[in-house]
Amino acid sequence: MSRVVLVVVLALSAGCTTPMTMTPPPLRPPESSEPRGHVYADLNGDRIRQADEPGVPGVLVAVSRDRYVRTDVDGTFAIANLAPIVWARVPDGFRPGPAWTTTTASGTDIAIPLVTLTDEELVAPLAFVVAADSHTTTASGPWDGGDLRAAVDQAIDLPTRPRFFTIVGDITQGATASDFARVDSALQGLPVPWIPVPGGHDWYDGGVEWRARWGPDSYSFDVGNLHVVVWNTAMSKTDQLQFFANELAHVDPQMIVIALGHNSPSTEVANGLTALGVDYLFTGHWHANRRVERSGLVEWGTQNLVMGTIDQSPSGYRVITFAGDVPIVEHRARLVSPHLAITSPHAGSCTAPNDFDLLVSAAFSATRPEVTARIDCGQELQLTARGFGGWSFVARIAALTAGPHRVDIRATTPRGPPRQLRTGFDVCTREGAVPSSGEWLQTGGGPEHTGITTVQIVPPLQQVWATSVGGNVLLGTPIVAGGIVIVSLWDLGAGNRGGLVGLELATGRELWRYGTEYQVRSAPSVDGETVVVALANGDVRALRLATGSRIWSHDAAAGLDSLASSLWNAPAIANGFVYVSVQGRISALDLGTGQPRWSHDTASAEPWLGTLASVTISDGIAIATYGRDDGMTAWNAVTGTKLWEDRTSAATAINATPVVNDGVLYSINSSGRVTAYDLATGIVRWTRIVTPGSSEWMYSVTAAPVLANGRLFVPTQWRDLVALDAATGNEIWRRPTSGGPLNFTHYRAAEPGYAASPVMTGEILWVPRPDGTLVALSPEDGRELWSTRLGAPVVSAPAPAGDYLIVATYDGTVRALLPSASERRPAEPIEECPPIIEHDVDPPTPATPAVGCCQTGDRSTVVCALLVLGLVTRRRSKCA
Repeated sequence: MSRVVLVVVLALSAGCTTPMTMTPPPLRPPESSEPRGHVYADLNGDRIRQADEPGVPGVLVAVSRDRYVRTDVDGTFAIANLAPIVWARVPDGFRPGPAWTTTTASGTDIAIPLVTLTDEELVAPLAFVVAADSHTTTASGPWDGGDLRAAVDQAIDLPTRPRFFTIVGDITQGATASDFARVDSALQGLPVPWIPVPGGHDWYDGGVEWRARWGPDSYSFDVGNLHVVVWNTAMSKTDQLQFFANELAHVDPQMIVIALGHNSPSTEVANGLTALGVDYLFTGHWHANRRVERSGLVEWGTQNLVMGTIDQSPSGYRVITFAGDVPIVEHRARLVSPHLAITSPHAGSCTAPNDFDLLVSAAFSATRPEVTARIDCGQELQLTARGFGGWSFVARIAALTAGPHRVDIRATTPRGPPRQLRTGFDVCTREGAVPSSGEWLQTGGGPEHTGITTVQIVPPLQQVWATSVGGNVLLGTPIVAGGIVIVSLWDLGAGNRGGLVGLELATGRELWRYGTEYQVRSAPSVDGETVVVALANGDVRALRLATGSRIWSHDAAAGLDSLASSLWNAPAIANGFVYVSVQGRISALDLGTGQPRWSHDTASAEPWLGTLASVTISDGIAIATYGRDDGMTAWNAVTGTKLWEDRTSAATAINATPVVNDGVLYSINSSGRVTAYDLATGIVRWTRIVTPGSSEWMYSVTAAPVLANGRLFVPTQWRDLVALDAATGNEIWRRPTSGGPLNFTHYRAAEPGYAASPVMTGEILWVPRPDGTLVALSPEDGRELWSTRLGAPVVSAPAPAGDYLIVATYDGTVRALLPSASERRPAEPIEECPPIIEHDVDPPTPATPAVGCCQTGDRSTVVCALLVLGLVTRRRSKCA
């Protein structure tokens, strides 16, 4: 790795500009007249130097961000022109973090302690945890800041304690003394080093409170072969690059450089950091989970730690482990409650009398649990973790005899009590006619995205197969075409895994898998034999339905700044066109070739924040949104001529896909304002707020509504599903939901809400809930007609296809449900048998529990995500 320290090239996307010379400050020998200080090994951690606590030689000491000296053999240093804060770069072997002290005008007693680490704290692997945007507050209002310490306890609960834990900015909501005090109280006694990184919300007072409590806003330290640089992204571009030039002038070129900052740096700064030798960036700010290639380095933006997010990823964080020079980047969701459930066999359904997969969904600490099972008091079986990013554990079970059976599940982690779950199930032959198949070709079923099918699917339903696809399933919907179920997998960790999986509709058997090097964040779409999928970086791919092999590829973000090219929404297909709305551009592509028929660029006001809303097409008009403040535009779907646009607040931050029927377009913005437009002219017919008290930053509605039989059914993140009269906007009914183990609601710590869209089959409204329940409602009055527990949060819309209802859950389980002639009651366990362990467990094992969450009262509530290999190529951009 080369380390460029004298010249920083500000390379714009169009090419290289004139180099800007930045000379790092030289290290000078001390002069006797200068103020002196010392850096010492604080052996007892009291920050007072004792006689037996030695000085630490060779430590780099900085005044502010630009003047450096190095300690001599006894740890002393001298430095001129003192600033209020002097800090030392912490060498490997000492506690990472800001090591600093305040100074006096005379410069007396400048002492910087370095806390030595124990042998236990230095053991492999070298891992750290990155969180973002906790927004801790003491102000009154709907956002109460949540339980920061509980979230942090989850994040650091690994088999080997991480080397450090960081929140990359906006640690506080308002930078008040009470906000900072609440953070200090929450993190008191934290067993791992905490690395504060300043954000805009922490700097409302110009850094006064920050510096008084936490010291420097920009600093560095070494951990193993990593050099970690914390920097204040509120500095000017020139000051940011000068600080890095100063910093990296005194770093071993063989070290890996990690930068922790709040805002995503501009393209100019990112290019300069590459030239200086920075390898990886970890940022926050955008309340979204994203991976971006930045001119030779990789940036990971991490979503909120405690509250839900803007991009519909659950609140969470990343765990990074270095094996040599290669980072392994994993995602964890912050759990509202621990989770343990059986997803297959399904209680109340027939399990076929042949070999089957036992599937368990489990997550309750940062450590992946060990999961075992016993069938009918038999031998204990070890379940295998399935794939990346999910919570799914699987064991193949040999065919069982017809009749009732019992399964006992035990899940353990190194810390905390074991958890157990028991349920009964029936092995039997399913009765009924051969099911008819159907198709569900894109989000909402078609380009109007209304979410309806006239084919009636009437409860009760039975689960006829379940398959673990090995990753997280969020957003959009499964797609069904030609007897194949297609599901997208979203990699929330390294962001370079995931893609599509094709399953056989009749059996759930995997037919093909298409891996992608970038996140797939939404549903694919199908037309004929062509599957179209969009990647988060702007790539659009067409695949063959039968095999998953690629037909064509098009870069819909070509020439756009990487920060302003988010592609979060599902492609829409109509009349031989593929429509995609990248942040910064709307494109209509030829379905057969992928070549653009037309496209238009937009000015992106909020780079990074794309839209989840797909393009909606009806009556020759394409309706597109692009990002937070870019409005909504109607285009001639064939020629690309602009017909009308809305740049008012009604079109601010639209994440829910608009729907259209009979010439009326219905759109919902982030504050929960529903607006009905005349499709042809854009004239507003009516408007209604479904989440009173919300604002444009609340993102209280993110999932698309269903439009059927003169009613609009709006799933909100604020507890309720709301039914409106489509002609007037008048409210007809609203129905609340129970909370689940995950949190998706922005500026709420544990708000129950509807993260996924419902669907209408004939006269039945099917509503997925975040607690893992699928509910059939009467569209007339919202009455519950039937429900079933699926064992994991449902955060993507069901897909009706003939008699089949396909439902995917967050843990990566995809299942098919079919109507049953009669309701089946969950089977009773066949007999009592000795417990799996002899001592008491928490919770006590009930005789016949229902399938679902295992509530323990334990505070360890972290999602266990599987290993995601972030094998990132380290590149260096070059300018000729």
